[in-house]
Amino acid sequence: MIIDLLKTEYLKFKKNSTVTILLAFYFIFLPFSIFLGSELKDSIPAFISNKNAFFVFPSTWDYMGYAGSWLVFFFLGVAIIYMTCNEIAYKTLRQGIINGYTRIDFFVAKFSTLVLLAVIATLYYAIITSILGYFNTEDLTLAVYLENISAVARYFLMCMGYFSLALLFAFVLRKSGLAIFLYLSYVIIIEPIIRGGYTYSIGNKYVNYFPMNATEDLMPLPLWRFAEALPQGKQDMDFEFLLSYPTATTLTIIYSIIFLGLAYFSFMKKDI
Repeated sequence: MIIDLLKTEYLKFKKNSTVTILLAFYFIFLPFSIFLGSELKDSIPAFISNKNAFFVFPSTWDYMGYAGSWLVFFFLGVAIIYMTCNEIAYKTLRQGIINGYTRIDFFVAKFSTLVLLAVIATLYYAIITSILGYFNTEDLTLAVYLENISAVARYFLMCMGYFSLALLFAFVLRKSGLAIFLYLSYVIIIEPIIRGGYTYSIGNKYVNYFPMNATEDLMPLPLWRFAEALPQGKQDMDFEFLLSYPTATTLTIIYSIIFLGLAYFSFMKKDI
């Protein structure tokens, strides 16, 4: 059943130039993140002795994960919104239901596409990172390669966090331009402003528990982890600068379920 739904989704969008370009940008730009790392390396603070840390195992998992998180958020998240809103705008959904689909079939098809895209994006991230680390790590052993392998699972959850929010905006707003604008605005502008207001009025406690901050903390800029680990860094901060990986994982799972649930109920109640 799910395989048939995925095949149908593929047939719908395999010749769609917008979707093709968005997906291609992710697959093209992720390998080129190494060039961004080359520039970043020169600006690494003096307290980090190994300037090549981002290119070798096990830390390259984190560097490539951070670079990939931006690509997932922008290109793949926008693709999810476009594919969903496009079917609503062009009455493909209505025609599908006339032809025998149910609303649940349509939602399962979108959810399955979301999961499949997250799996493909994660596998690609794992392959590119493995190649990068292999050619830059001296005395590479299996133990070193696997030391930070949990980053692969975190990357998948990060994808699901962004995709579930994108799907929610798509089903609630139903217009691709508006949904994409608010999706990008929420992650980049709105939630940071809300967090700033929360900090100003209430304090730092729990400020990192907001949805997209939790998702971002699955794959944060590695420099923040380095700085946080320093004794001086711990003294200068009176709050948790980054969520721990277990906390970020738990929160991302919870928020993803909430977003998907809200998307489902919104879709089931609205006209087609």
